Amino acid sequence: MTPHPERDALLARREALAGRLSQGLRDEAPLATLQELQARLQLVDARLDTLGRGAGRSRAFRRQGIALLVVAALVSLAAWVRVPRVPFSLELEAGTVQLQLPEAGVLGGQAVGGEVRAEGFTSVASADATWVKRARDDGAGAMALRAERLALGRVSHAAGAELLFEGGSSAVRLGLEGAPHAVELTLGGAVSASFGGAPAQQSHYAVAEWIKLGAGKAATSLWLQRVGDAGLQWRGLQPSALRLVERQAGADGQVRLASSLRQATLNLPATERVLKLDAGSGLVLDGLRVDRCEVTVGDAVRIQLSGSAGHIGVQTGDFEQRLEPSWLAYAAHNHTLGLLWSAAGLLWGISTWLRKQFGDAS
Repeated sequence: MTPHPERDALLARREALAGRLSQGLRDEAPLATLQELQARLQLVDARLDTLGRGAGRSRAFRRQGIALLVVAALVSLAAWVRVPRVPFSLELEAGTVQLQLPEAGVLGGQAVGGEVRAEGFTSVASADATWVKRARDDGAGAMALRAERLALGRVSHAAGAELLFEGGSSAVRLGLEGAPHAVELTLGGAVSASFGGAPAQQSHYAVAEWIKLGAGKAATSLWLQRVGDAGLQWRGLQPSALRLVERQAGADGQVRLASSLRQATLNLPATERVLKLDAGSGLVLDGLRVDRCEVTVGDAVRIQLSGSAGHIGVQTGDFEQRLEPSWLAYAAHNHTLGLLWSAAGLLWGISTWLRKQFGDAS
């Protein structure tokens, strides 16, 4: 209890007066003396009652102030802390797209035109031993291949690979790095191939032949000639992150990183926001759990992606706007009535707790 000098003095005075009055009654003191003592007691009691009401009001104000501070702190926390995952759907077009693949996987085969170029691979395997010997003698790091019949087979990668798609008017680029990976090609008919910049050699395969290019974690690239206007398509990828960055040469000749985005539509159903992103906008998605991922690589890279993300950000220069809503915004948008009832219940609970903690005693 908070010390109160006046109240303490009055309580001591009341105890003394009550004692004198009790003694006077036992000693049959004069009536005037007893009446004077009683009157003094009444005055002391009245003053104590006034002080008690003031202290009660002070305690009530303190309780209300504490309750308001607690509610303000909780509301501020809810407005600051963001939901851990936010559902989204995204359709975009970009010059290049990088996808982080946390799990091992396989990209399915694709029909390609009659030409493939490969860089960065360290091994070559084939049923035809001449391919292996030429790669060993001339170097497997650069290969140019033309064939009457040519197709991209499976592309396999270990966990932790980063996959890059780059569009092009006549050929598209497929890049891999960060984890061991391999690429299989099938070919037939008239074939022209060179390794390590050596002169091309001609051969002919009446039936289909295969060649497998392998690499470790270092970056590799495949340039795949398009078949007419068709693009290469992959479905079912499970990326954990998406980036839209490409290298551009500046007027001073220096290479810089810039956003490769051409256009995008981002839908955030949790807050019913639909954002149209213009060319050059920076877009970052991390912590993805993907329900749908469709990639088409032609003159540009087009992606349809949906699921949930731990982080979605739009970058403008050095500034990044986070798009995950706070718990308060999420609740206000999706559970307005529930939020009001919860707030009322919270206030009642805090008030009850404070009454139990501080009590109403003087």
